[in-house]
Amino acid sequence: MTPFLPQRPNYRGESIPVGAGVFFVVPALALLVGLAVLTELRRPALLHAFAIAAFAALGLLDDLRGSRAHTGLRGHVTALVRERKVTTGLLKLVGGAATGVAIAWLARPRFPEALLDGALVALAANLINLLDLRPGRALKGFALGALALVPAAGFPGMLPLIAVMLPAAGYAPADLRARMMMGDTGSNALGAALGVTAVLHLEWGARLAILTLLLGLHLASERVSFSRVIERHPMLRFLDQLGREPR
Repeated sequence: MTPFLPQRPNYRGESIPVGAGVFFVVPALALLVGLAVLTELRRPALLHAFAIAAFAALGLLDDLRGSRAHTGLRGHVTALVRERKVTTGLLKLVGGAATGVAIAWLARPRFPEALLDGALVALAANLINLLDLRPGRALKGFALGALALVPAAGFPGMLPLIAVMLPAAGYAPADLRARMMMGDTGSNALGAALGVTAVLHLEWGARLAILTLLLGLHLASERVSFSRVIERHPMLRFLDQLGREPR
């Protein structure tokens, strides 16, 4: 069905295609280009297109060539220091940071704001990636983030994000039924879209608060399993399992 995508065991040990995020990233890019051409949202639409294309490409590299032997920031840095090995995860980390800063500078060319906003975009991309351990979890995290940004972005500010949401919603049933994994390709793109929306529409204080939260969650992820936290809290467990096929 998807001969160009590698197969990888999911959380149930079933071998399914990974990197299936391409199935919503490509139509999202088409919609964003359409927005840029047909509306007055040329700049934000192109910034979103740049972000999801770049982060999806970095994620696809990890999906196609990456190894699960090294995970997390600590794992990739350890591989470099102890084994002199440059992992695809490390390339994604460096490339994501550089891409985030480039996007932030294009959005608001002021130093050091661009560095902090770039970190926000990169960490938002990686946070959705960290959630992508169970069917539908990354999509739900993206949806919650998008809802939180609605008051700030308003209309038509939300249209670029909606251009990402629509194809992602079309892909959602395959993800919830554990037929495909979006992989880093899709999760990085979704998180980057949230990050760009935040950078474009939130005031400086709100962006700094989000950056602090993202940093805290990433530091926590090095020591705490998000899946275990979700399993221990009934409301989080209910939301996590919503729409998912029973085992």
